[in-house]
This record gives sequence, structure tokens and C-alpha cells, in this order.
Amino acid sequence: MAFAGLLEHVGGMGRFQVASVLLLSLPVFMMASHNLLQNFTAATSDHHCRLRWEANATGLDPQDLLKVSIPHGEQCRRFVSPQWWLLEANSSAPNSSWPETEPCHDGWTYDRSVFTSTIVTEWDLVCSSRGLKQLAQSLYMSGVLVGGIVFGGLSDRFGRRSLLIWCYFQMGTMGTCCSFSPTFTVYCIFRFLTGMAFSGIVLNSVSLSLEWMPTRTRALAGTFMGYCYTTGQFLLAGIAYAVPDWRWLQLTASLPFFCFFLYSWWLTESARWLVMVGKSQQALKELQKVARINGKKEEGDKLDIEALRSYMQKEMASSGSHHTVVDLVRTPVVRRISCCLCFVWFSTSFAYYGLAMDLQNFDFNIYVIQLIFGAVDIPAKLVSILTITYVGRRYTQSVALILAGLAILANTLVPRDLRILRTALAVFGKGCLAASFNCVFLYTGELYPTVIRQTGMGLANTMSRLGSITAPLVKIAGEVFPMLPFIIYGVAPVVSGLVAIFLPETRDKALPETVEEVEGSPSAKQHLVTSTVLQPTPWLLLGPSSAVSLVSLGLSFRLSLTPSSKPPLGSDLGGPPPSSIPHPTMTFVELLARLGGMGRFQVTYVAALAIPLLMLASHNLLQNFTAGVPEHHCRPWPVANDSAGDVPLLVSIPPDGHHRFQHCRRYVKPQWHLLEVNGTVLRGLVHQEPPLPGGALASLVRTPGMRMVSCGVSFVWQVGPFWGQTPPSGAKPIFWGFSTSFAYYGLAMDLQGFGVDIYLSQLVFGAVDIPAKLASVLAISCVGRRVAQAGSLGLAGICILANIIVPMELQMLRMAFAVIGKGSLAASFNCAYIFTGELFPTVIRAGHLKDEEVTVPLSTTKTKEGA
Repeated sequence: MAFAGLLEHVGGMGRFQVASVLLLSLPVFMMASHNLLQNFTAATSDHHCRLRWEANATGLDPQDLLKVSIPHGEQCRRFVSPQWWLLEANSSAPNSSWPETEPCHDGWTYDRSVFTSTIVTEWDLVCSSRGLKQLAQSLYMSGVLVGGIVFGGLSDRFGRRSLLIWCYFQMGTMGTCCSFSPTFTVYCIFRFLTGMAFSGIVLNSVSLSLEWMPTRTRALAGTFMGYCYTTGQFLLAGIAYAVPDWRWLQLTASLPFFCFFLYSWWLTESARWLVMVGKSQQALKELQKVARINGKKEEGDKLDIEALRSYMQKEMASSGSHHTVVDLVRTPVVRRISCCLCFVWFSTSFAYYGLAMDLQNFDFNIYVIQLIFGAVDIPAKLVSILTITYVGRRYTQSVALILAGLAILANTLVPRDLRILRTALAVFGKGCLAASFNCVFLYTGELYPTVIRQTGMGLANTMSRLGSITAPLVKIAGEVFPMLPFIIYGVAPVVSGLVAIFLPETRDKALPETVEEVEGSPSAKQHLVTSTVLQPTPWLLLGPSSAVSLVSLGLSFRLSLTPSSKPPLGSDLGGPPPSSIPHPTMTFVELLARLGGMGRFQVTYVAALAIPLLMLASHNLLQNFTAGVPEHHCRPWPVANDSAGDVPLLVSIPPDGHHRFQHCRRYVKPQWHLLEVNGTVLRGLVHQEPPLPGGALASLVRTPGMRMVSCGVSFVWQVGPFWGQTPPSGAKPIFWGFSTSFAYYGLAMDLQGFGVDIYLSQLVFGAVDIPAKLASVLAISCVGRRVAQAGSLGLAGICILANIIVPMELQMLRMAFAVIGKGSLAASFNCAYIFTGELFPTVIRAGHLKDEEVTVPLSTTKTKEGA
């Protein structure tokens, strides 16, 4: 009998399991806040150049001052000298030439009506320095990447509990230090260290919740913790609205982790890990404690060291061999799993954060958007739970990603004027990404064997971090071609969704213990779950969550096993196994089932691990608010400030072509002739794109259709050589994990790019995870991990790409595509986490999680380069 069977005998899903889930779920509420915090701490407000001191001394009306000092619509330039003639009704520009402008040498003036203070307004991260805003988020994701590398390996060496306790303390300390940062450089350093702690919490929460749960309730715990992350996105919108100052907002999201640190000392170390590292005596004590908490004290007392060794002979034998990250690619099946999961994890995270961190782009109230983005997680995760249970992990993961990609791509076709449609698509995409995250977390844990599970989860988490790092940086590409970031956000999930189809299905199968089981050796057949009956429970509504419900790995339906022959744990277990026991050598899963299964210990444990996740989302997306960019433009010329209304802006700030003033430029002197009723518009005021040169090269990008075809062909040619030179089982998953995180954070960390209120965007992006993850759960359970991973990535990519052809004016349609894409990426993340953990054995599972943790930050870095 395996450890799962032993766990059933010590209480199954008893009081211990319930308490563990609760304690582990509480931090999840704040993890969402940290993950998306920059939507508010780095929000960009309207701004313009600060007016010259001599202009302020004229006593003009503020609007007149802007008119004579700042070119209309300009945020980054101002007139070299005040253009007083702009205040005259029928005057014309002197010398009939356009006034000269200069950069904002004296700083900027910001609209503080929404955000009283952000890192953008405090350190002037606008105009030529606007790329630093995306750099801050990418550095945070880089910390998540490094944390996956560091804590993934340390977890397999020193244990899940010890590393989790430290990460809680580091998260609280570094997050608090961020709020007191004197300079932007210091702020980025502390954010980097905060990201490392975030990664460690995710990795170890996943392992603890997974390894103390019986097979039938793995998804149950993960679903609950996932919804804690979704709730955290709601919480972030409310906190950010109540605390508009970025320093206080950062502090509010960080202090709860000190409480999580204090109670984390009562968490119990994983008995699976203790057995695998040769600490059988301690493992026995933990199992007996679990049995006692679950009301199975007699069953626990019957266990002894000899019985434990007898029933876990195979697991203990496998622990004698040293496993490294090389084991993730040494054998064919595990190599294919690793490569596919890399694709899924990257694209889910990439697209998810591409939507979730761009709330301001929806042109809606940012707090409402945040609320909607959080709310969409509820139905998304509910759907993912159903599909994971009845369809399977593979198809759930695939469909969620594909739908998310399609939604994002569709948003590129929607004009910016259609804000509702754009927002709806973005919400749908975000929900699909949330479902993808929900599925992939469960999928990863089920795909990897126990001996390398943590290593595998490390690789998966690394790819996810690469995606989240790349997502903000891809936004920089929007300066060259505004729709390019959404094309990238959409294509990545679609490709990864197709790759996810190549993953094996893990529905209704016990966790593999060794690499040999994954490779299909005859002994692996002993671990198939037979005679199972799916019975939905009230926990169904508590499904897995986005980036943090990664902490679960399981089905969100209770499986009632029809016992074949479960021998009682008698006092004779210390000697040779009795003849009545058909399989004297049982795995750790069966042993765990014998000790109570999903009992009180497991419940308590998952709860304890889930609590910190409540705040992790806040830290991950915090920069949406701490780095929000207010509306701004150059300060108008002082001589124009005496005029009333918009006169100062009209004569001082050039228009930007979208009926707004430019942010970073102003006229060299006030253009008074612009106020003439019958005046002539100077040639310099006419802005148009230069005609494309003739020739075959120009024809490749002349029209939107040709641009899309050219980009697609270029992508194939870039990927083709790598794909062809990489082993068939290894090429596909690399793109999988990377593209998931790449697209996820490309969306999640660009909330301001949707032109919708940033709080509304954050809300919608959080909400879409609910149906997305529910769909991913259903797909994982009924269709399988592989198809679910491929579908979610594919949908996410398509949704992001669709946004390319949507005009900027159709804000709601663009946001709708983004939300759908983000939801699909969340579903991809959900599936990829589960998939990765299931594909790799225990001995290299942490290292694999570490590698995936590396890829997610890298993907988010690439994303924000496009901003």
C-alpha cells in the first residue's frame, strides 16, 4: 500500500488537513496584493512640465498659464518661452513658425485627484524615465525567479516547513522596508527581495499542501487556496482605494506576514519528505500526531519504524540515490513533461500579468477594474474545477490557454472607443488565465514523482517567473507598434495551449513516487486509483486560484474510493508482512492513507500554508497601484497662466493626436494664434505618419493583415531551428511554462494600458480567475492535464492577439479580450503547477519548481520591455 493509503488510515481528510489548509490559505489573501500591487503603487497620473517660476509670478489663471507654457496635449515638453500671443483671440504666431519646445527641466506637475502619491510621481518616472516603472516590476519578478532557484533546492535539502517560515519573515520585512525606501534604487532592491520570498512561499505551500493530502482531496485543498488568492484580488482593490498613498499601501500589504510568520511555527513538516531524506523516526512521529489530531490515535499507535520501512521500502530505496535537476531531462517521459510544462508555465504567467498589471489601459476607474478582474476568478475557477474533475487536466489546461490567447488577440481588433467590449474580452481572457493557473498548479504536482517533485516545481515556477518578468518589458514594444504587446500576449498562450496536449493525463491517478513509475515501469501500475466514484462536495465552490492557488495541486472534487483490500495496521507490522496483504511493500501514498488520509492534520496544514497566500497576490501586483502614472503634461508658460479655461494648455501644449495634450513636450513659446477663430493652422500642427517607402520589404508591414502574417512567419522561423534541434520530448514544454508566465504578467502588470479605471481593471482581472480556474479544474479532471494546458494557453494567446486589431477607442472590447486572455493564462498557470508537480519525481521536484520559478520572472521581464 502506498503512502496515500496510509494517510487514509490516519484520518484521510480530517481535522489536521482542514486546519492546515486554513493556515496555509490565510497568507494567500495578501500574496495577490503583493503580486499586483504595482497597478496602484506605480499608477501613472496625468502630468505636464512644471511651469517656469517667472510664469507663476504673472497671476494668470492656471489654465491660461498652461496654455502659454505647455503645448496642447504635451506631457514631456514645454515652450522655451511663454507664448503670450496664444491668449489673444485673433492673433497669429510671430514669424509664422511653430514655437520651440524643450524638455521638462524643472520637473513635472501631476494630477493627484486619484493617486495622492505613487512611485511615478515621487521619482518622476515619466517621459524619458517611464521605462523605469516597468523595470521595477520586472525586478520584482526577477526576485521571484531567483527565489525559485534558491528556495527550490533548499526546500528539498532542509525541508518545506523551515523554508516557509523564513519566507514569511522575509516577505514581511522586505515589504515593510519597501515602504520606507528613500530612493528608487533602494525600492527596487527591496522589491527584488520581496519577490524572492513570494516564490519561496509558493513553492513550499504547494509541497506541504500536496504531500499531506490524500489523492481524492488534492484538488479540494488547492481549489480553496485558489479562491483565497482570488479574494485577495478583491481585497487589493479595496485596500488601494482606501490607501491612495503608495508607501502606506505597501506597508498595509506587508505587515500581515509577520502574523503568518508567528503561527507558521505550528506547521508540520511533510512526512513524505522526511521519509525520502531518511528521517523515518521523525516521519513516524508526524504521522502519529496527524492520526491523533484526526481522531485515529489507535491506528497511529500501531505504526512503528519497521512497519513504516516495510510499507515504504520502494520510496526509501529511491531516496538513497541523489537526484538533481538533470533528472528532469534524463529520461524521455520526464523530459517531455518538463519541456511542455515550461511552455505552459511561461505563457500563463506572461499573459496573466500582461493583463493584470495594465489596469490603467482600460480607461476605467482602476479600483473597479481591479474588483472586476478579481471577481472573474470565481466563475473561472469554478469552471476549471468541473473540467479538471470530469474532463481531465490536459484538456482543461489546453483549452484555458487557447481561449485566453484568443480573447487577448480579439481585443487587438476592437477600437479603443468600445471600452466595454475591450474590458469584457480582457476580463474573459484573465479568467481563462486564472483557470489555466489553477489547472497547471495541480497538474504539475501530479505529473512529477515525489523524488523530484520539488525540483520539477522549481523548474515550473522558474518558467512562470520568466513569463512575469517578460510581461512588463514587452509593453515597451507598444511605443513602436501599440498592438504588438497584445499580439505577443495572445500568441504565447495559444502556442502553449497546443503544446499542453502532449502532456500525459493524471486524472484519477495517485501521485507517482519514483521516476520509474512516470516512465511507465510495471510497478507504476500499482499506483493507479481504481474503482473511484466522483462525488461533488461543498468544497467545490472553493476551487484553486491564480498564481497562488498554485499551492494546492489536486482535484476539486472528493473521490470516494472503493477499497480493494486495505489490511489493518496491526502490531505485527514490525515483522514480515502478513500473507493477507497482497502488496507488502506499499508506497508513501498508501502509507499516508493508512494514517488517516485527508484528516484533520492535512486540513490544518493546508489552511496554515494558505493564509500567507492571501497577501502574496497583493505584493505580486502591487506596482499597478504603487507605480500608477497620473495624467500629466508640461507646465504651461507662466504668461499663459493668467488666461481662463484651457487657454494656457491650448497655447502651450501640443496635441497628441488623441484629443489630449502631450505628456512630455510643450511649445518653445506660447502659440497665441491657436486661439484665433479664423486663424490658419500652421504646417507644424499637422501630424501624420510618413508614407511608407515602396518596395517588397515595406509591403510586409503596410497593412494590419500583412503585419500579422509577417510576425507569425518570423516567429516560426525563429522558433523552428530551436524546435528542430531539441529532442521531440524536450522542445515543446520549454515554451509552455515560459509563455504562460510571459503573457500572464504582460497583461496583469499593464492595467493602465487599457484606458479603464485601474481599480476596476484590477477587480475584473482578479474576478476572471474564478471561472477560468473552475474551467481548468474541469478540463484537468475530465480531459486531462495536457489538453487543459494546451487549451488555456491557446485561448490566452488568441485573446491577446485579437486585441491587436481592436482600435484603442474601443476600450471595453479591448479590456474584454484582455480579461479573457488573462483568465486563460490563470487557467494555464493552475494546470501547469499541477502538471509539473505530477510529472517529476520527488527527488527532483523542488529543483524543477525552482527552474520554473526562474522562467516566470524572465518572461515578465521580456513583457515589460514592450511597455
